Amino acid sequence: MRRMRWQYGALAAAVIFGAISARAQAGNPDSPQGSSQTGTPAGSQAGTPVSGQAGTPVSGQVGTSVSGQSGMHGSATTGGHTSTQFRECALRDVSLAGMSQCASDEAAKADSELDEAYKTLRLKAKLLPGAMEKAEEVENAWTRYRDAYMDATFPAADKQGVYGSVYPMNRNLLRAALTRDQTARLKELARRYNEEAR
Repeated sequence: MRRMRWQYGALAAAVIFGAISARAQAGNPDSPQGSSQTGTPAGSQAGTPVSGQAGTPVSGQVGTSVSGQSGMHGSATTGGHTSTQFRECALRDVSLAGMSQCASDEAAKADSELDEAYKTLRLKAKLLPGAMEKAEEVENAWTRYRDAYMDATFPAADKQGVYGSVYPMNRNLLRAALTRDQTARLKELARRYNEEAR
């Protein structure tokens, strides 16, 4: 359990560290990595939260190494799987409360984009015999898969106890990543339906 808690803490650190690195890079355009080489935000000391941020800082996590973290969790919650909206939000507030709100907004935005993609798919599916039923089957099956996958990713009954206070943020980021992947698939399916109907 301690190892799992460390992994999820490391994920939060990776997201926060990415935001701080981007801020450092933006403040020093001559340096490709700014002050991120040492894991220290510009103008602060190692291990010191970025000052002037609203909410409670995530102490001890800024600059934490994420080597050895589970690739499954990392690929779902960090790196290129987050939107510009999330990265900009993260730059404004790197406190735990702020990051959690950013992740919640990220999941809501992804859900909204999925709904729009599904509406478009249904319109295109009407052009092909039998496609509407299949499209509905796909979306229903995916919803079950998403929920099952998230439950499998965070299987412990005591979520906060095992995964720590970063659990809501990590769960929302995972949901957003899965949802964006599905949105891309639905858009591609709608494009194919449109071409076949010509």
